[in-house]
Amino acid sequence: MLKAFDHRKTEEGDLFIMPRRLSSETYLGWYDQILEMTAKSEGKVILDLNDSTYVSSVFIRFCLVMGKRSGRQNLVIRNANAEVKQIFLLSGLDELIEKP
Repeated sequence: MLKAFDHRKTEEGDLFIMPRRLSSETYLGWYDQILEMTAKSEGKVILDLNDSTYVSSVFIRFCLVMGKRSGRQNLVIRNANAEVKQIFLLSGLDELIEKP
């Protein structure tokens, strides 16, 4: 399976550079892989959405699963565009968005 994201270990925790589309069409490339890679993670899980232009309910579900498993305080959404921020606000997940 082709990896659809980049991963780096940082001082903060696991940094994932996410793909352009985060949807049901692309989730096989990242969903289970990231869950597996972070199963024993002790630091933060940082999802960088700088390149992401579209998120679907699959990504919202993923964030809920990650937040429950890691603790919402350990899940960070970084570099989200205005449309994605609006979706997170409407979903009640806006506290995950990193504040500048």
